[in-house]
Amino acid sequence: MPGSTTPPPPMVVNHADMMRCAKDVEDTIFLTMDCEGVDHLYMYTKKGEPQPSSYQKLSEVGIAVYDPRERIQTATTNQSCVDDLGALIRAYHTIIHQYRRYTEETCPAGFHRGTKKGPAKPYPARPYHCKFAKSIFRTAAEAMGDIKQLVGELLRKNRTESEIRDGVDCKVCVLFWAAGMEEDVLREGGVDLTGMSSQIKVWDMQIWSVFQIRFNRTQTKGETAFGSLGALGKSSALHNATNDAVAQMLSLLKLLHITEAEWHAWHVDRVDLPPMSMGWVDPRILSGNFNSRPRTLKAPIYNRVIRNNSQAKK
Repeated sequence: MPGSTTPPPPMVVNHADMMRCAKDVEDTIFLTMDCEGVDHLYMYTKKGEPQPSSYQKLSEVGIAVYDPRERIQTATTNQSCVDDLGALIRAYHTIIHQYRRYTEETCPAGFHRGTKKGPAKPYPARPYHCKFAKSIFRTAAEAMGDIKQLVGELLRKNRTESEIRDGVDCKVCVLFWAAGMEEDVLREGGVDLTGMSSQIKVWDMQIWSVFQIRFNRTQTKGETAFGSLGALGKSSALHNATNDAVAQMLSLLKLLHITEAEWHAWHVDRVDLPPMSMGWVDPRILSGNFNSRPRTLKAPIYNRVIRNNSQAKK
């Protein structure tokens, strides 16, 4: 597979740079995206055969959208303002249908159980832990179609009269965190984001100078970076595609509205910022998604009989 080619956002080294960046993107619609994949397919790959692609392993697509034109106007840009902006994030969560029964509880891969040679390796995703949107089930191809449709709608959403008259699309910026998997999935899934409009930019936040300087490394785990900005709240189940996408969006919004004092504490003194308020999150969403999780890899006999009978009648 080719290496990641997604560029970082513009260079930022101090608070003044951050505020200039915020000014430059103040009318841009942001979309953060995260993909998760299963890890059991190696068991079905014969020696000498190529490993499954990221698209073939795709098990979840998570998306968060923030449109500044929908923003509730406030007089300040402090912590409470960013907390308020969280309520304006629209989240989407898709579980790929063929892997809907593969979870941290059911995956058959042997390395999740551990051996005398080493401890168990945790399952990489938590598909039924989405906190921000009711999960839906789609095929991988349908999920790619949904992405195209959503981005197309954002390009023409909340346009001014002059933009409509002149046929100008809205500015849309798509952001990933460690873009490799997302690049591969979209490429194989036939989604060419920048080809949809000249108004679309695609950035990889993980390699942004802001985080490279703050953590003194070229790449930092999302959980570490998001947590340092308070974007995980007091607790969060990451490695769910949409939870990750929302945490990334909250981190971005925090940086775009960060005060000079907060910047100095976080970026210069390297002190983590306090957790953001998550009062706008409906706890029933997580409860509903989690309670719908499958307990086994096989569907219950009753469900299989009903499905087989319905297919026989067709």
